[in-house]
Amino acid sequence: LTESDVVMRVQLLTSPPLSMAPRDVANFITISPEKFIAINKDTVPNMETLLHEALDMTRGEAYDLMAQSTSLMWSALPDVRAAIKLLKDALGVQGAKQVVRVYPRAIAVKPETLQMRLTEFAKYFDLKEIAAHPRILMMPFWRAMIRQGFCRQQEVELQPEQMMTS
Repeated sequence: LTESDVVMRVQLLTSPPLSMAPRDVANFITISPEKFIAINKDTVPNMETLLHEALDMTRGEAYDLMAQSTSLMWSALPDVRAAIKLLKDALGVQGAKQVVRVYPRAIAVKPETLQMRLTEFAKYFDLKEIAAHPRILMMPFWRAMIRQGFCRQQEVELQPEQMMTS
């Protein structure tokens, strides 16, 4: 990366509409240099368009989500589109919107991972509970089971191989 490449990326992240704090950008660069490098001038507008079209979000909502969860910015657009479709099919548009608002990382995972989790959770949970508690989706499966009262901690410790982990 040349100095001008770095400057362009930092300006993209720190200026409106994303307006990320310089400290957050520095953390992003430190934690995920390869993902920082992957950002280009089309990254943000393309993701904003996708969130607007797929979830009927305003520009402001879409930019807030990207600033809140930088992982969205480097997720492949087809993967995000597929993940949103999975959530909409499982939870309806409002449920999907709720999940994404509270936990944007839910759509920044591989669609296969999300599909597996939704299928597994549907066996035990009313999927509306997922919309109410979106973080359940990304918990290790057994922790979500404990949290929702399906099993106790001792049972998991005795038979961990019988519980699916994340």
